[in-house]
Amino acid sequence: MNKLMKIIVVAAGLAAFFLLDLASLGLIPEAEAILGVRRRTARRTAVVVGSASAVQVSAANANAAAAQQQAADANAAAAEAQQQAAAAQQQAAAATAAPAPAPTPMITALPAGCVNTGQVYQCGDIYYKPYLQGTTVVYAQVPAPQ
Repeated sequence: MNKLMKIIVVAAGLAAFFLLDLASLGLIPEAEAILGVRRRTARRTAVVVGSASAVQVSAANANAAAAQQQAADANAAAAEAQQQAAAAQQQAAAATAAPAPAPTPMITALPAGCVNTGQVYQCGDIYYKPYLQGTTVVYAQVPAPQ
């Protein structure tokens, strides 16, 4: 019976060490001789590989974000260039546009000595054309007829 008791105590001790190893309490510093070494090594490798792949994913996301920012900056610069080009075109069009004609002087009565030449009145070397302004007839200076 003494021999059986020793076997039970040794088996219980080994079972206790095995359970402590499963619980990962780290009470055994040199764990190379215990069955859980391979499992812990695999877990550490998986964590390191997982961390490395997470870093790669983070770097890829950062690169993608930087590329998107560069594209947005390029689009903003292009839009600003378009606005500047449109403003320059408007300024050029305004500069090349014919100046607005000077307002034609209107008179309500013709000077003395005017001659009717059809649609216009000739008063010396100035010609007037009649227009209605409301219910009043006014005369505007016009160029000489051809």
